[in-house]
Amino acid sequence: VTNTGNTFLSDLVVTDDAGTPADPADDVDVTACTPALAGPFAPGASTTCTATLPVGVDTTNIADVVGNPTDDLGNDLPGVADVVADDDAVVDLLTVSIGSAVFEDLDGNSLQDPTDAPIPGAIVTLLDAAGNPALDANGLPVAPQTTGPDGTYFFDNLLEGDFIVQVEVPAGFLPAATQNPADDNVENDSNIASDLGGNVFQSGVIALAAGTEPVEADPALAGDDQDDADDASGDMTVDFGFFTADPAIEIVKTAGTAPDGGVFTINAAGDVVYTYVVTNTGNVPLTGLVVTDDAGTPGVPGDDVDVTACTPVLTGTFLPTESATCTATLPVAVDTTNIADTSGNPTDEDGIDLPDLDDPVDSDDAIVELIEAPAIDIVKTAGTAPDGGVF
Repeated sequence: VTNTGNTFLSDLVVTDDAGTPADPADDVDVTACTPALAGPFAPGASTTCTATLPVGVDTTNIADVVGNPTDDLGNDLPGVADVVADDDAVVDLLTVSIGSAVFEDLDGNSLQDPTDAPIPGAIVTLLDAAGNPALDANGLPVAPQTTGPDGTYFFDNLLEGDFIVQVEVPAGFLPAATQNPADDNVENDSNIASDLGGNVFQSGVIALAAGTEPVEADPALAGDDQDDADDASGDMTVDFGFFTADPAIEIVKTAGTAPDGGVFTINAAGDVVYTYVVTNTGNVPLTGLVVTDDAGTPGVPGDDVDVTACTPVLTGTFLPTESATCTATLPVAVDTTNIADTSGNPTDEDGIDLPDLDDPVDSDDAIVELIEAPAIDIVKTAGTAPDGGVF
């Protein structure tokens, strides 16, 4: 503050409107000045003042000063009006943004392609690097978003810093096969870093700084144009790729040496060795496999046989395409069609149950036919000799 007149000035008052000129209630009296505002200040003399004020948005603050004309001893000059002046200062708040897409990886390449499908209904939450709810540039909590028909999300008005994006997808979706958890600024990869269970997944820590973020160039990828108003201050490369879980199981049952679908024949009642090959034909792991043989009496569950002689054992985790071979020896006295059933529980690779997915089931039969063997006998004797004797 400078006395630009030709009289002394005393009792200066400096006021800052705190960026709200229409609201005098939050005006700030600026008093940290050197020298003090009491004066008197000779013509050409100055004082320097400072004040620290919070800024949450782009702000123009206006400061006013009032001085009382006096003599060199600070005595008021009657009839001379107080002098006033004002000046402003502009603060632009640097903000950043983050966003992109939650997509279904239809072609299985773990990349976001124009032909992939968006996943609506995913709940996206922005966290800080410590895993707490993120705050926006105004210091307010950032509200979670739910993806719409295009599968995109977008958080803006953020201060520079480190963030984590958390996604809760609808039941039945699993992470695409390949994930890149690093903050790699790649437009079309999937960035899942951790699985929290319950269909909740998180990215790694994403650093955002104004003017340094990638300028996305592929208009065909959903979400890449959301930050076009300030492209270099927004990261639209944090994507989440999933595939639809499709659990399935197959059992092939054979009797004796007969092929699948063939008939094994026996000449007399006896034991038959049955073989069961169980295969995970879906796209997710299965655990807790169960194989049951109805012993040829489908209407009588009381004599069903639990088949447990299997290699490998059925209690393990079976990845897609993996199989177990089992055998059971059962008595057969008549023509018999035995039916074997199998089921498995869909899980992740750690054997943790995937909720809301039905256990896949399958069945197969094997046929055994009993064929009567033709036979004849002759006993010959000579004279009065017995069979085998000499006459």
